[in-house]
Amino acid sequence: MPGNWFIVAVALFVLETIVPGVHFIWFGLAAAIVGILGLVIDFAWEWQLINFAILSQVLNGVLLPVVIILMLLLINRTDLMGKYKNSRLWNVIAWATSLIVIGMTLVMLWGMMPGH
Repeated sequence: MPGNWFIVAVALFVLETIVPGVHFIWFGLAAAIVGILGLVIDFAWEWQLINFAILSQVLNGVLLPVVIILMLLLINRTDLMGKYKNSRLWNVIAWATSLIVIGMTLVMLWGMMPGH
């Protein structure tokens, strides 16, 4: 069954190149990791699905701050956005939101450490 996860991972990576955005790459990475875990540890398909669901959401949560910061940096470039560049108010709201998300991600990672 681990081989199936690699097929799903490749399909999701291909889908990422076809569909705009950065959504399917994290699901593909989670599928690849579950496939590797399936090769190392023999566990039932139900647990593989649970691991895939949890791992894909953890990857999304951990990498979301990176995407937000890169997006904010691009949105504030006048040469790229022209008159659609963020105003000062929207920058304050966006950066405050990104700091909250980064803080929540750090709390999540701290809670995942053994002994916490």
